Amino acid sequence: MDTYRNLGQHMMQCSVRFPAKARFITLVFSVLLSLIAGISGRSSAGDNALSFADVVKKAEKMSHQPFQKPESIPDYLRKMSYDQWQKIRFLDNKSPWPGGENFSLQFVHLGYLYEQPVKINIIDAQGVHRFQFSPKLFNYGNTQIGQKVPENLGFAGFNVYFPLKPGGSEEFLSFLGASYFRALGRQQWFGLSARGIAIDTASSNGEQFPYFKEFWLIRPEARADSMKIYALLDGESVTGAYRFVVYPGEQTEMDVKAVVFLRKAVQKLGIAPFSSMFLQGSNSLRQYTTLAPQVHNSDGLSIKTQDDRWIYRPLQNPGRLGVYSFELNNPVGFGLMQRDRRFCSYQSLSLHYQDRPSAWVTATGKWGKGKIQLIEIPTSTRNNDNIVAFWIPDRLPAPNNPIPISYKISWQGERMTLPKVGYVVNTRTGEGGANKNAQVFNIDFAGGKLKTISPNEVSAVVTVDNQAKLLEQHIVKNEFVEGLRLELQIEPAGKPVQLRAYLKKGNEVLTETWDYVFYSP
Repeated sequence: MDTYRNLGQHMMQCSVRFPAKARFITLVFSVLLSLIAGISGRSSAGDNALSFADVVKKAEKMSHQPFQKPESIPDYLRKMSYDQWQKIRFLDNKSPWPGGENFSLQFVHLGYLYEQPVKINIIDAQGVHRFQFSPKLFNYGNTQIGQKVPENLGFAGFNVYFPLKPGGSEEFLSFLGASYFRALGRQQWFGLSARGIAIDTASSNGEQFPYFKEFWLIRPEARADSMKIYALLDGESVTGAYRFVVYPGEQTEMDVKAVVFLRKAVQKLGIAPFSSMFLQGSNSLRQYTTLAPQVHNSDGLSIKTQDDRWIYRPLQNPGRLGVYSFELNNPVGFGLMQRDRRFCSYQSLSLHYQDRPSAWVTATGKWGKGKIQLIEIPTSTRNNDNIVAFWIPDRLPAPNNPIPISYKISWQGERMTLPKVGYVVNTRTGEGGANKNAQVFNIDFAGGKLKTISPNEVSAVVTVDNQAKLLEQHIVKNEFVEGLRLELQIEPAGKPVQLRAYLKKGNEVLTETWDYVFYSP
């Protein structure tokens, strides 16, 4: 995880408009609280001790008070190396939920990058009670740090375990650092992260990182297949109450409901944010010295509009900051995807990039007018999360007024959200051969009707902005993906070039729209 503060002024900004009718819905707090009471739900007798509406009231009260920075942790924890921090292990027999149940918990020690103490509460049949930190909950290995750790330190976060496959329990969910959380489904490896909220990412104000300061973990029944979590968010400009209902499985599903309050106006409020990593892929002009030919947790941004249009933007690691916006009305969903799931693309036996999850957000209700923004940050290492994507509403209420948020996240593997029409499976680019000024693109489409259709029946709709000239375009059969390849050749003028393309047969659209920005070397 990398915060990338003070990103600077040199950024490429592009915007795509998808116009539709919309109107802003005025937020009425009394109506909202009625809605909250209806959705708060009950998972056990103990859950009656605290409801989501109670957490909302806490967040609303905090929004009228000045932000107080969390207490500093001791220097010897803050200055720990990653290896030292990794040696601190939670003791299994200290978990508040003992073995033999579907869900079990482990807590994470403060130190290294994780400096914000959080409070953990357990809700069970006996009511609400604080799970108190103690050094006795951890094995400190040979670090000798355990002798100095104070009793009231607090936790950095927690991990949740569940038997995703028969015969054992494995970590599938983690809340750790600021408002970050991540999950996975069966036979997946941890990759991209989600966040509760994003504030002023890639803005002139500098990004803020609100954090979950307190959690309430509602104990499920012994054989339950879902778990509920409440969280209280706090930050310089925002407070919030969150409810997560988590359903682990082949695809781990999460229902996310929140009510956010601004303490003061912000430049950019990012809803349903994701952070991921893209170092290099098949479309990269700059290649780094790595054993893996492709190195990324996600390879594209996928969007579904309310009129059933699909857009796919392959990710890049550009030489300068890129900020790219898709203006929409009531989007159906979006996600950072890992579409290339072939081992041969990565060749790493230890990092399992082909098994990193895609994360798809489905909007609950109508989100109104706004934009999905993609931010691509230059990086030279796989250790940085340099890709960010989120939804930005066009209008926000005045500070201290509630902002309701509701969506679902699916953490997906081989079976992921794809269009019913053809979709992009590969993007490759290189120099144009004899024409040294030309750039060639090969875009492979598969799925839908493309397996059986002839290239002679298909035409391409290609859009190139005025920063380049379209020289050639061809459609050929690609039996290796059971689809079609669109070959483009352009002559760029040296500036970033906006490209879009899709395939059609007559008036029938056969594929999603491939959307791309070419950055000249």
